Amino acid sequence: MLNLVNQLFFSGLALVALFDYVRHRDINRRDVALLFCALGIPFAEGLIARVYGQPLPTWAGIIGLVALLIEPYAMLRVVNYLRPISLTIRRIALVSLLVSCVVVITLGAIGATLPPVVAVLLQLYFVIFNIYAAVAFVRGALKSKGMAHQRSRFAALGAVLFAIVLLALLGSGRLPFLTLVAQLLAIASAIAFYVGFTPPRWLRRTWQYAEMGTYLALISSKPLDARLNIGEIMMELCRTTNRTVGGMASGIVRQEGAEPHWTLPYVDERARLPLQELGAFKTLWDKGAPQMIRAADQTNKDYHQLLETMGADTLLLAPINTLEGTWGLLLVFLRDTSLFIEDDLHFVVLLAQQNAIFLANSTLIQEMRKVNTELESKAAQLSASNRELESFSYSVSHDLRSPLRALDGFSKLLEEDYADSLDDQAKRYVTRIRANSQRMGQLIDDLIELAHWTRSELRHEQVDLSAVARTVIAELKDQQPERVVNYEIEDGIVVVGDTRLLRVVMHNLLGNAWKYTAKKPAADIKFGMLKRENNSVYYVRDNGAGFDMTYADKLFGVFQRLHNTEEFAGNGIGLATVQRIIQRHGGKIWAEAAVNQGATFHFTL
Repeated sequence: MLNLVNQLFFSGLALVALFDYVRHRDINRRDVALLFCALGIPFAEGLIARVYGQPLPTWAGIIGLVALLIEPYAMLRVVNYLRPISLTIRRIALVSLLVSCVVVITLGAIGATLPPVVAVLLQLYFVIFNIYAAVAFVRGALKSKGMAHQRSRFAALGAVLFAIVLLALLGSGRLPFLTLVAQLLAIASAIAFYVGFTPPRWLRRTWQYAEMGTYLALISSKPLDARLNIGEIMMELCRTTNRTVGGMASGIVRQEGAEPHWTLPYVDERARLPLQELGAFKTLWDKGAPQMIRAADQTNKDYHQLLETMGADTLLLAPINTLEGTWGLLLVFLRDTSLFIEDDLHFVVLLAQQNAIFLANSTLIQEMRKVNTELESKAAQLSASNRELESFSYSVSHDLRSPLRALDGFSKLLEEDYADSLDDQAKRYVTRIRANSQRMGQLIDDLIELAHWTRSELRHEQVDLSAVARTVIAELKDQQPERVVNYEIEDGIVVVGDTRLLRVVMHNLLGNAWKYTAKKPAADIKFGMLKRENNSVYYVRDNGAGFDMTYADKLFGVFQRLHNTEEFAGNGIGLATVQRIIQRHGGKIWAEAAVNQGATFHFTL
């Protein structure tokens, strides 16, 4: 049963590796396919013999044995991608392979069996080179990084297990149980080889996303200003790319201006990329697609010259594409061809794409900061202008008081001391002069009060608005005891704010409600609170004269009135004062009303 499992595993592994090579046709996959075909052919022959129920011809057995003899040499070729194998070792392995093949083919052709000495030498050939390859695999895996490290660990595990299988088979003659051990370890070796050399797509993506998570965590750990610094992020991209794919140098090429003027603003600190060779990237820039260029590819002399200048074997290139187009080209130079070059290229592309997102976010945040700075500047200018205007209004209002007092005083003297000399029309003129000067004086006093409440310092404390409302209603009832007004004040409305200013708010709002319900036989006034989207909204509602909502935008303007003074007394300062105070508390105020159906003033703090 274990023999069957091994035959299925190694035959399937050979087919997967061969299919992978046929699909991509690169030298890495060629050598991997050679290794697993060398291992898989003998097992496949055993599987075929099992299916047909009879031994295969002698020539088929010779082919299977020759294929197996290729395995140590093929293993060294694969190891060479992770850890360079000396030319001497490779030559010894090749000579050993050729001699072994000649001996096996010759003996097989004449129908002779292997002499014991030859059999021992062949076993030593297998064991020595597989142990050497296993050690090299382990060393290469330990030094590898990023995606290559994940796959190299399993490849090294497979090589070590396979070397142990060979040692177990050597001792199985004296210790039969080692045959069972060898079969079990061979299955484990096949699984490790599969995961290392031909892993499924989902597993490769899992490793890549884990590496990406490490990179993102590194970026996230930096201060905000560093994350928004394009230069810092791009330098970290170059360093991360070099570290994860084992690059010798990396950099980002940019094109400045309409003409192809190439620059290298971001380069890994170890890199010394030749500026004179950058013209080779015009075509790649226009394509905007990832590329892998090898020194062995002679189709483009510019790229070959660049690789030769850098002393590199392979160049990985990934565009950094934003919504506006290609922002730059990420270059990664590899001194030696990577065993898992496709995964390396895909990961470089992922890094480039992620940094394109960083670029977009950084650009947006920088633009937002610029806009916010401009808005703050405009707001500061507006605030300064408002303070100057308030100061001017306050000063002018005080300066106007004296001439108004003089005008009212002399008019009064004229009215009292020269009444006999004035006819009725003159007396009416004097009366009107006094009334208007007094009205103007009241307007000036209101302006000064508005400026006072706007300029006064806020003192935050707990304020019981329900108690304040009751006090205001009591004062209004004392002023007009003859009126019958139904009022309702919700209990327990406590806020944080300036007691003096909030009392002005309640006095104005409740005073307006009291005033504009004067012509109602059954006046109703209510103060309460409700919740809207987890926010407290306070309101004063009445059933008075109301107003047309068409003119609601004039409601809180200074000296803006929606009713004439003959109908309802007032000067248009109260609601403007209320709005300023509410705004100073970080809130807002708005009204809802209908003509002759009352009004409701809502405000937040």
